[in-house]
Amino acid sequence: MAVPLLAATFIGGLISGLVQFFASKAGAILVGAGLTLVTAKGLELIVGFMIADFNTVVGAFSGSSTHWGAIMLKFAAYCGLFDGINIVLAGYMAMAYVKAGRVFLARLAQ
Repeated sequence: MAVPLLAATFIGGLISGLVQFFASKAGAILVGAGLTLVTAKGLELIVGFMIADFNTVVGAFSGSSTHWGAIMLKFAAYCGLFDGINIVLAGYMAMAYVKAGRVFLARLAQ
């Protein structure tokens, strides 16, 4: 009989602590920072997969045939085209995070 009562008081204290934590500005800042980090890492992973897949396609073109398109794709890979694409996508991601940060800070100021 005492176990459900102890469990109920523990769960009640846990829920009230979580509500107080997320209602404070510190909780909102930590949650926002965590969501931003998860989103940034997810987009970085997706871009990495895209670049790896494109490198695989370029590698498939480097067979025994000598097509000019395959040679140009390989040359673009060696020149750092994929690094350029990654830099441009990172710039757009940074711009989006700055805008999201402005909105987040504006809501905190309210």
